[in-house]
Amino acid sequence: MDVAWYPEVWEPTTENIILTIGNFDGLHKGHKTLLSTLVERAREHNAQAVVGTFYPHPQEIITDEEYPVLTPLEEQLAWLQTEGEIDTVLVFSFTPELQQMEPRAFYERVVFPYVTPFHLIVGTDHRFGYHGQGSSHVLNRLGTEYGLAVEELALASAHNRPISSRDIRDALQAGDVEHAAMWLGRPYQLQGTVEAGKGWGRTIGFPTANMNLSDRKFLPRRGVYVVRAYAESEPHPYIGVMNVGYNPVVEARSTPAVEVHLLDFENISLKGVTLRVDVLTFIRPEHEAGTIEDLKLWIQKDIVFAREYMDRQ
Repeated sequence: MDVAWYPEVWEPTTENIILTIGNFDGLHKGHKTLLSTLVERAREHNAQAVVGTFYPHPQEIITDEEYPVLTPLEEQLAWLQTEGEIDTVLVFSFTPELQQMEPRAFYERVVFPYVTPFHLIVGTDHRFGYHGQGSSHVLNRLGTEYGLAVEELALASAHNRPISSRDIRDALQAGDVEHAAMWLGRPYQLQGTVEAGKGWGRTIGFPTANMNLSDRKFLPRRGVYVVRAYAESEPHPYIGVMNVGYNPVVEARSTPAVEVHLLDFENISLKGVTLRVDVLTFIRPEHEAGTIEDLKLWIQKDIVFAREYMDRQ
């Protein structure tokens, strides 16, 4: 899979290009419907399947503040390469100038001079241009003028409305990781390199892997979760309990940390290893106060909960 950053030079391997454009945050079931159709149409026409996406997420420019995402760009690209069967990804740098563009201008001044598809596939909720004013009406007019076939897809839905990244974010923020997983088509995942911590977990009998995540990764509700963890150095996954929060009982951090205690794990250290966790279910909120002995008791109960939960699956 090729990756090109607009406006760097990009040479398509064929003049037959089928394109889709979107944020694809979460790569949820709706996105997968669109992407699988893109690949199917490309194979039918011996064409190149091309995905256009944006970096950073447009909301970061619109709100002028950091906007954590469900799938940071590196995760998106990894999934599209291994699971999506996509030929090329075009990454458009989302700038204040791009955010101010009228809908037609975006396609006429940015997209079409860079890539010339004969077929464009979008979801029925696709919006683009300044304040999201661009819709299927604008696309169909552009299609007529530029000889472009525009195909709109009704994406996967839940509760009689299309699955959206916003609903998934809301579910995660509430600790409802089961609904998030249902809409994603997989458990929500966190991935990062294990870094050295202060070692307090080991001193109380519950060593943890401290995950260094992407700065742009959206974290679920503060609290404790059952997880399934995959370490690149280990042949099989481990069940674990994960804490997302500030550790007020121990050190009261200023920024949230993600720490995972792996059950039945005998390796001495995972420092420097990439760890990926599937977030399976919420156990409890992070306690605001208590003693070290309280904390040990809470963790013991969390472990019992995790084992019982997995036995029921």
